[in-house]
Amino acid sequence: MKTLLAILCLLVFHVEHSLAATLEWDRNAEPDMKEYQVWACFTPSCVLVKSASTLQPGLVTQPASGVTPRYVIDLAGKEGSLAVSARDLGMNESGLSVPINFDQLAPTVPSNPRLTP
Repeated sequence: MKTLLAILCLLVFHVEHSLAATLEWDRNAEPDMKEYQVWACFTPSCVLVKSASTLQPGLVTQPASGVTPRYVIDLAGKEGSLAVSARDLGMNESGLSVPINFDQLAPTVPSNPRLTP
């Protein structure tokens, strides 16, 4: 796991029309890599840390060589941040990647619409 943190430094975040988003990152090439843990914090201006209050939306198994690891998450009406950590076969876990902040809350309804001559 000596190069684990360097692999997770680049995350790509794509937002689609359905408000589902795909989180992608560089695949870790270490031979004992097992999986990636996706971490989330769904509160405004949250600070993402590994704690009991942090949601763990999912695990991503190490993909085959040449395949980009990714996780799809529904962000409809949510805001917060996402990050990824990596685990090897011995269940040693890296620190968190750089968090990616998101805001998919719908804007408030315009108030007092009117026509003026």
